[in-house]
Amino acid sequence: KTGLNYNGKIKIRNILDFLANRIRPAAISSRITKTLESLKAVCYYGCLNTRVPRMKSFDTVDYPMAMDRLVELTGAQSMDWSYKTECCGGSLFLTAEEVSGELVSKILKDAEARGANCIVTACPMCQSNLDTKQEQFRAQYGIDRPIPVIFITQLLGVAFGIDDLKLQFIQNFVPFNHA
Repeated sequence: KTGLNYNGKIKIRNILDFLANRIRPAAISSRITKTLESLKAVCYYGCLNTRVPRMKSFDTVDYPMAMDRLVELTGAQSMDWSYKTECCGGSLFLTAEEVSGELVSKILKDAEARGANCIVTACPMCQSNLDTKQEQFRAQYGIDRPIPVIFITQLLGVAFGIDDLKLQFIQNFVPFNHA
C-alpha cells in the first residue's frame, strides 16, 4: 500500500501533448538559455505517437506539428520531411530485423537527404530502433553519415543549459554534438 488514494481521475498524457498543451510554449521559451540555431532537425513522431486507440489525438494524425513547434522554440530549424509518421519497425526490432532494418534505412536516408544533423523523437521504442543498430543499418544500406537520434526532452534540456551528463547523451549510440 502506498497510502495514496486513487479515484479514477488520472489523465494519461503523451509527452508532446503535455509539453505543447499543458506547459505551453511561453513557459518553455522563458527557460531557454542557449539557442540552437546551427541545428537542423527532423521530427520523428513514429506511427504510434499520434495514433493512440480510444483517445482523442492531441495533434493532427497525418501531419503532426507539436514537436516541430517545440524544436523551433529552441532556435533549431525543424525541417519538413515525408517520414515524420512512418513506422520504424520498432516492434520487429528483435523478431524481424530485416524488415526493421529496411524501415529504419528509409527514415535515415531521407533524414540524410534533407541535410538533417539530428532526428528528434518522443517515443522510446523509435529512439532505440533508430539509434542502437544505426551503424549496422548504415553499412548495410549505404547511408553515409551517422545521424544522432535524441529525445525532445534532451533537446529542450540542451536549450535550457542542462549539462550533457545529466541529459544522458552518453547512453545514445550515435553521439550528439550540439556545440
